[in-house]
Amino acid sequence: MKKTVTILILSVLIYSCVKKEDNNDNKEVVNETTSTNVINKKDPCYETGKLIFKSNCCSCHSPNRKIVANPFQGIRKAYGLDWCVKFINNSEKLIESGDVRANHTFLKHNKLVMIKFPALDKETINCILEYVDSFPVLDSSFYEHYKLTETEMKEQIKEWEKQ
Repeated sequence: MKKTVTILILSVLIYSCVKKEDNNDNKEVVNETTSTNVINKKDPCYETGKLIFKSNCCSCHSPNRKIVANPFQGIRKAYGLDWCVKFINNSEKLIESGDVRANHTFLKHNKLVMIKFPALDKETINCILEYVDSFPVLDSSFYEHYKLTETEMKEQIKEWEKQ
């Protein structure tokens, strides 16, 4: 009897943790911080982004919470895909080039250099960003720097360097 009750309780717990899928789960409207597009969760790009994010990015980034570094929802919209590719491929090189956004990001994260991912091409990085942008924004303060002008970033950089 105890064994049956234990199995029943475990079954209920497991069942409650599994997300039920219906026809509406394939698409999710993205919030206003990232995009107004509808993301198809069954799209191969979304699935690729999910796989690459989980194998390469999630040790430092969460889709919408801070781990080591802030999440990066909406960064493609704010800074452009080409900038994102350069930063993800080799952030250190972009920092050394004097790029204001890269330096601001570097200093904002206590001079932590992001791991280089030179093998990730533009298409794959776009897929990662599609996946990340599908999550709801939980704390908009993570994204306030997207609204800064380069002049404002330079001013913050000067202040941080004094400290």
